[in-house]
Amino acid sequence: MRSWYADENALVRQRIQESMLEHIALLLNDLIGEAVREGTLYTPYPDMAGQIILALMVRLGDAFAQILFAPDRSAEICETTRRIVAAYNDAIERVLGAAAGSLQLMMRKPSTSGLSQEVWDDPSAHAGLAQYVAQLAPYRNCSGGNHPGRGAPALL
Repeated sequence: MRSWYADENALVRQRIQESMLEHIALLLNDLIGEAVREGTLYTPYPDMAGQIILALMVRLGDAFAQILFAPDRSAEICETTRRIVAAYNDAIERVLGAAAGSLQLMMRKPSTSGLSQEVWDDPSAHAGLAQYVAQLAPYRNCSGGNHPGRGAPALL
């Protein structure tokens, strides 16, 4: 992932983002327009909403990358990430004219009781994220490769 954000890949990132805006935004615009006609969404700009939402999602991905590559602040990471997701979620709801709280950008995980529970409210998820961030520590501020001192491991 670090190589994706390397300076030498800036042009590739820009071209891929432009292609996304050109193709995927049109599909989103169609879906949003249909929802507006059905009365589910209330945006005055259904022909522009897909492009705006896609731009927000690209920036959200960039924000996550900044968190991953930042100096270790594991005590703050969950709260910072939660706030970023909440802010982008709110922005997308506003672009769409959706009811507040009607969209969820992050997946929920099922609890043992069968009810949905947000990952942010699950202390084990916080510990898991902090543990993952701690594992990334040897890879920070490096470039190339997938071993300590030579770049971050693949996220997949």
